[in-house]
Amino acid sequence: MNLSQEKNLKLMMHTITLLSFIILTFFSITIFYVSFIFYFVFKSKELRIIAIETAVYQLLTWIIVLIWNTFVMRILMFSMFHFDMNASNMSMILWTAPLYIILTILLVFGPLKGILYVLQGKDFHYPIISKWINK
Repeated sequence: MNLSQEKNLKLMMHTITLLSFIILTFFSITIFYVSFIFYFVFKSKELRIIAIETAVYQLLTWIIVLIWNTFVMRILMFSMFHFDMNASNMSMILWTAPLYIILTILLVFGPLKGILYVLQGKDFHYPIISKWINK
């Protein structure tokens, strides 16, 4: 598969976005600033737009994970280690399962979809962020 240099750079930015969430999961740090560096290095308008989209996407998901870990996980841990497991504590544990699924989709499948679109030669922009940036 022979990709042009621009497609390689797009692929690299989406891969860095996926890699940043793996780093966020295992090391609890974010590397969203790498996309901002690419924004200032690239001359192509399309590459700069994708760089800023990936940076904002990484920053917003980092904020969501920070809020998640600060509030939701603390409440979940308090309810799990409370020895009286009544119905309200069990419902607290069970309502977090869909949130885990949504968070996984947000963190993994967003950048993965971008990688697959670039490999297929299609244009990919992060849905909500691209509308916000284009204004």
